[in-house]
Amino acid sequence: MDREPPSPGPDDQEQKKDHRFFSLLHGQREKARKGFQALKEHLAEESDETKAMLEIYHRSLEGKATKEELHEANEQFKDLIRIAGMGTFFGLVPGSMLLLPLAIAGANRMGIRLLPSSFVHKADEGEESSNP
Repeated sequence: MDREPPSPGPDDQEQKKDHRFFSLLHGQREKARKGFQALKEHLAEESDETKAMLEIYHRSLEGKATKEELHEANEQFKDLIRIAGMGTFFGLVPGSMLLLPLAIAGANRMGIRLLPSSFVHKADEGEESSNP
């Protein structure tokens, strides 16, 4: 008597789906690592710029800051507000992190800058280096 091999059950199909999903995640490990490294660098730059901003404001109280320095400090303050606003919205609305790239692209088309300057400058440098 020849027996047919058992047909895959629902549990077998779920295991195959899980295996494919984890294989896909494993394949994206290096890309994710690079992304987190870039994020770390951008946030470190924002931290340095914020320290400089506070120093400029302190000197301004003493009457020792130039108009250019105050303009630079004010731009950094705007970056902090951008970060706080995005963090609040995307932290409170479930699933909104998936909309972040769309929100940034849409805002850019409308002439609104959502990202802090350290993120924008790095993106611009990458575009310039790829264009001859």
